[in-house]
Amino acid sequence: MKTFGTYDGEPFDELPVSLHRETIREFFQEELKDIMPFEDFGEMMHDYNRYMGRSARKFDSRYYKKLAQTDREKVRREVAQEYKKLFNWMGKREAAFVGYSNVEEGAQFLEMIADSVEEDDRVIVDNGCGSGLHMTALARLFPDKRFIGIDISDVLIDIAKELADKYALSNCEFLAMDRADAPFEDNSVDVLYIKSGLAEVSLAPFLEEEKNEDGVALDLIESTVRNYRMLKPGGVLLTFQHVHGKIGRETPHFTYESSVYWGDPRHDFNVSICYRK
Repeated sequence: MKTFGTYDGEPFDELPVSLHRETIREFFQEELKDIMPFEDFGEMMHDYNRYMGRSARKFDSRYYKKLAQTDREKVRREVAQEYKKLFNWMGKREAAFVGYSNVEEGAQFLEMIADSVEEDDRVIVDNGCGSGLHMTALARLFPDKRFIGIDISDVLIDIAKELADKYALSNCEFLAMDRADAPFEDNSVDVLYIKSGLAEVSLAPFLEEEKNEDGVALDLIESTVRNYRMLKPGGVLLTFQHVHGKIGRETPHFTYESSVYWGDPRHDFNVSICYRK
C-alpha cells in the first residue's frame, strides 16, 4: 500500500524526517502494548470485518439507494450512527485498530501534524479523535496548546478522557457529537486534523448505482470544505484517509485549491494532505 499526498501544497512520496519522530513512535509502542498484544489483532479484525459486512449489506438496499438521491445528509448521519455503534462496541480495541492497522502511516501523519504546529498557534482540533491515542501523543508534545477532540462515540470519548488523565494533561477537552455539528465559529481554529474521521464515506459506494461514482468523491470534497471554514487565516488542515474500491477510481481526478488527491486507482492507497489556508 502506498501513501501519496501534498505537504503545504507540494506533492510528496516520503515525508521529511520529523524532529518528533522518536517521541511519537515510543508513545505508540507503549500504549498499543498495554491495550492489546499484536498477536490478538488478527482475531479482532475478523470480528470488525464481520460487523462491517453486516453494515454494508444494510446500506446496500433499495431504500438507501433511493434516499441517497434526495437526502444525502440523512443517509450520512445514519451511516455515522452505524459507526457509532461499531466503535462503542469496540471500546478500547479501537485504539489497537487505529494503531496496528497502519502503524507507519499513522506515525507519519502525527509527525506531519506536529511539524505543522507553529509557536503562535493556540487551538488544535482532532475531528474524529476516537479513543484519543493521537491527540494525547500531540498534547504531550505541546502542553501550551489547547486541544479539542470530537467523536460521535461517547464510549470512545470517555476512554480518551481516561488516557489524557493518565498523563495528567490539562490542555485537552473532549466533545461527544457528530463531527458535522462541531461548535466552532469560522476562523477560530489554528490546526484541524482528521485521521479517518471521514470513515463513513467508505460506505458511500453502497448508496449509489454502480456506475454513478461522482457522489462518492463529492461527499469527501464537501466534508473537507466544511472543515475549512473554522480555520483561521494561516491555519492548517491535515487529513489522512484510506481510499479504496469505487472511491479510489474517483478521487485521483479532482483538485481542491492546493490540495491534490491522487494515486494508483488499481490498488488501495492512503491519501495524506497538509493544506495551509
